[in-house]
Amino acid sequence: MATREDIFTALFALSASASWSTQPSGFAYRSRRVKLWGDLPAQPALCQAEHDETVSEVTRLPSRTTLAASWLIYHDVGKDPDAVPASETNLILDAVQSLFPTNDPDAVQTLGGLVRHCFISGKIFKDPGDLDGQGLIIVPITILVP
Repeated sequence: MATREDIFTALFALSASASWSTQPSGFAYRSRRVKLWGDLPAQPALCQAEHDETVSEVTRLPSRTTLAASWLIYHDVGKDPDAVPASETNLILDAVQSLFPTNDPDAVQTLGGLVRHCFISGKIFKDPGDLDGQGLIIVPITILVP
């Protein structure tokens, strides 16, 4: 069985695969430590936050562990007065969502076979940065460990 560290390392590595039309090389900065946008060396940036876990057990069945994480994604497209920051937010979200297959029930994200299923789950927070130029997206991720 994979360790928590193996799983979160694999999730973070997955974020390196995201790219979109305005950023074909993906995120300019990535970290497993959450940072304030003023402390980021470059944007667009992704920081991975690792949250709660739930362990449940039913008599005579193996326990089931669910891990939670979030990707905090920052962009500063809104600093350009001619840009539409929501468009960049949408492009980034499409790129991130493509890392987690949803249309085919047989094509699940297993982080290279480490987990049963890893997927976006819950409300996605979106602040495109219209007012102050700083965009923030928070993507909740659920990981089902075998």
